[in-house]
Amino acid sequence: MTENTPSAASKAKRKYNDKTYERIPLDVKIGTKAIYKEAADSAKMSLNAYIQKAVEEKMKRDMSN
Repeated sequence: MTENTPSAASKAKRKYNDKTYERIPLDVKIGTKAIYKEAADSAKMSLNAYIQKAVEEKMKRDMSN
């Protein structure tokens, strides 16, 4: 198998992820990602989980108004 050819396990994971998750591209100004990542790290969360939690908390606040 060449270096660029995905393994069977990688293909299976990709297939599962494609069926299970939706992607949301997020563009931020240069330097902002590092700030978000630092905040996520200090909260002991992945950047993805940190952003999801922030969005969910904002939605809860907005819905309670």
